[in-house]
Parts: sequence; structure tokens; C-alpha cells
Amino acid sequence: MKIILPIILLLFYNFSISQLTEGYIQYDIDVKAIDTLNSTKQKAALLRDSKMELYFAEKKIRIDFKMGQIYRSSIRINKSTNAAISLMDSRNGKYATLSYADEIKYNNPDTSAICSLINETKTILGFNCKKAIVTSAGKKSIYWYTTEIDLSNIENQFTNPILPGFPMKFSKEENGMMMTFTASNFMEKIKDKVNTFSTLPPKGYQISK
Repeated sequence: MKIILPIILLLFYNFSISQLTEGYIQYDIDVKAIDTLNSTKQKAALLRDSKMELYFAEKKIRIDFKMGQIYRSSIRINKSTNAAISLMDSRNGKYATLSYADEIKYNNPDTSAICSLINETKTILGFNCKKAIVTSAGKKSIYWYTTEIDLSNIENQFTNPILPGFPMKFSKEENGMMMTFTASNFMEKIKDKVNTFSTLPPKGYQISK
């Protein structure tokens, strides 16, 4: 079965690794309701304490989401073995979907999007960051990006090519909510690459066809 990456990964379309050969970045996710619907406010409340974790090494990538009390997911891609797995842990159970790495489908970015560079700076995790506003389909997303992390010249494609650097903080409006991702931890080495990038179904997961 083919794995289609979640819509939020549009923010990471065109990810690659140049200067760094491996690393780990954690993002804390702040979710706020921006419409007045009670259902949106309730969902935003369930999404408190959300985070995203990104692991990468040569020809390998893993992205984990913990979306509050709703679900946990993990996507692991190993180009060396052409294997991929998607894991979902929710109230409906634990499911694993197996695939080939070269079958992974990416959401195509909006080629009509406009990136406006703003003359503002801030420091995030010790990295010097600049501000950009990306306008796509009439909606604006604010990015704080750094050029001190260069991930631009290899196979795994996850960051938005319109952005002139790696995003350390960004906001995305989705389903009546504003989701703000802020890098909160960064490491240049991964201790256990074998288990971190394993594409074998963990114990307790049902294989989804």
C-alpha cells in the first residue's frame, strides 16, 4: 500500500541533507482555535501538548507526531533498503502500513505561492533566524528560518523550496485552528540509528492492507 504524507508536511516539502549527515529536531506545537465554533475549541483543547520530531541520517528519515490526546503517528523511510512504514496509534487501535520508499507520495507545493522576506531577526536554539511570510491560496504562513542549517541537496524532499532556509518556527492555519511549530531541541547525532529508522512493524501493531 502506498503511503501518502500528511498535509502538514507541505511545510517540509523538499527536505534534504547537505552539510549535516544526521540529526534530530523537535518542534513543540501550539494549537489555538481561530473560529468561534465549540467543536473547533474542543479539538484545539485535545491537541494541547502536541509535538513533532524529525530524525534524519544518510538516505533515512523519520517524522513522529504526537497530536495531543488524539493520536500518535510515525513515518519512517529508508532509501537504502527501499522500505517505508507508517504507524498510527489512536483510539481506533494501532496500525502499520508497509510500503516501498520509492512509492512515497508527496503533496505538491503551491507553485503560485509568494514568499516575502521581512527585515526582522530572532535567535532560536542558538541559530540566527530571519522572518518570511509565505502566501498560498490566499492564506499567509509566517516562517522563521535559518541558513545555518543547510539541508538542500539530497533525495529526501520535505522543506518548502520557496523558503530560503530551514524553518525553525512557523505557523499554519488549518481547519479553523492556528498551529505554531517552534523548534525546542536540536541534536547533530542519533545514538541508535538501527531502531530509530527501523521499518519493521513494532509489537502490538496490526498490519493495514
